[in-house]
Amino acid sequence: MNYFRYYRSLSDAALPFDPASPPRDWPENADFLPQFCEAQWKFCAPVFRRPFAGQQFPPDMVLPIISREALNTDGSIASLWRIKIHPAYNYLITEADKAVHIPLCPQIQRTNH
Repeated sequence: MNYFRYYRSLSDAALPFDPASPPRDWPENADFLPQFCEAQWKFCAPVFRRPFAGQQFPPDMVLPIISREALNTDGSIASLWRIKIHPAYNYLITEADKAVHIPLCPQIQRTNH
């Protein structure tokens, strides 16, 4: 562990690592890169920033969603969710807006009551 703390290329800020190409300064005798890369996603949630449209994530990636609520439970074809993103990972809205609850779809809220 001491080896890793001396190199910026191996720091947490450099995550996630790619198992196909070891980071610079990866020790030659450390053969656990594939296992590390598989486990690292639990600790590397992406930060959500603008523009966000079209973003895609691997199916096994941990996302910084701390709660979700189904908005359409009446036999609809599509699934619609209201999610709450951990504030430390949410740069889609301003800091002031993070402190205020902003309804995403007021018309849906009224129909579900």
